[in-house]
Amino acid sequence: NLQKARIANDLFATRWAGFKMMTAIIDCLAMVNQTFFAKFWVSNLEPVAQLSLKPDGLLDMVEIISTSGDLALIQETAESLVAATRSLLLNEQHTIKCSNTVDEIFGGFYAGIKEYVNKILSACEKRNMVAVSYDAAYLQSDMASMLVHAETGVQYTDFNIVSEYRRHFDQLQFPDLSEVIAKGDFDAIKEQIQLFDERSQEYFACNSVDMNVIESMESLKAFIERKP
Repeated sequence: NLQKARIANDLFATRWAGFKMMTAIIDCLAMVNQTFFAKFWVSNLEPVAQLSLKPDGLLDMVEIISTSGDLALIQETAESLVAATRSLLLNEQHTIKCSNTVDEIFGGFYAGIKEYVNKILSACEKRNMVAVSYDAAYLQSDMASMLVHAETGVQYTDFNIVSEYRRHFDQLQFPDLSEVIAKGDFDAIKEQIQLFDERSQEYFACNSVDMNVIESMESLKAFIERKP
């Protein structure tokens, strides 16, 4: 909204968008510092200044966005504030790690993978590239975030973009279907999603993850007997 207001050459709109943006940012900083403000932050900037975790030059940027009449400077400063805050939050995110095992993270997950593999294959048969693209992106994003969680202990959320957590997905050579989808090649998509399925099974087997695959009446009976 701030960028749109800047393009419209509207100082009032730019200012108000800036205040809404700064309020959201300062709320985030309060949470990451595990504190709260007794009054709305504009009423008293001292608690903001005393935050131990905050972007360098925070109050200077607040001053520019709040009072400057230079629209270009306001936008530039707002972008710098957003980037600095995001960098700070990412650094803090990387310090919070869970100790779950690979089996605890992925236990029972293979059934979900198989469901999406089959959905993608079905969408290919129906020549529905939009459905293929959505289901592939959903599956790949889930797998990438869970892999980095399993390998590093760091949990990624909707706050993050995929490029921030796909490194283990790439290192383990899981196929990225984006390029073949862009080419509109349904046969190549089928090959790649089947390779994705194989990679998943290999990873789970190497890490002793129970995939709960029911291949016979005997295995079904054993699975039921294991259930609490």
